[in-house]
Amino acid sequence: MIAGGLATIISLLALAWTRELVRGIMGIFGAEPESRAVTNSIIVVAVLFVYVLDFAINTGKIKRRLPIGWAEADFRFLSQSKRQSELSL
Repeated sequence: MIAGGLATIISLLALAWTRELVRGIMGIFGAEPESRAVTNSIIVVAVLFVYVLDFAINTGKIKRRLPIGWAEADFRFLSQSKRQSELSL
């Protein structure tokens, strides 16, 4: 849960600064800030950060739902074993 929270914070910050990050990194290698390659790279990196954000948010949802799923599985197992014990009587 903590890792998901940190991933959410990092991906939101990175998503907000994607244009500056990509222009800076590609500027180190000599790319023009307004070139088509830099623009396409900004779009690709922004989409990747959206996916990271999506997975980071879903970690919280999974953490909340897992115990419920386990409880349902335990309930089904217990009710099945109870029925079997009643049949054997």
